[in-house]
Amino acid sequence: MPLAQFKEYAQNKSSQLKLRKAYPQHWYDISIGNSNAYISLTANSQTNLMACEIYILDSKDLFYELETNKSKI
Repeated sequence: MPLAQFKEYAQNKSSQLKLRKAYPQHWYDISIGNSNAYISLTANSQTNLMACEIYILDSKDLFYELETNKSKI
């Protein structure tokens, strides 16, 4: 279960991410402290690949704020 391993890895590295319990699913969502957006991790066990995406829920202001700070991120 790659996503559970990610959670364990992040906890061992003293990550500041607010991680929830990992369930046996192919996705894992992480709060970024804003109700208008979240990070989504997905795992594909057939191809052995993981993906990371930021979902922004209808907030152009938040998108432009993230875009402005992308070099810091």
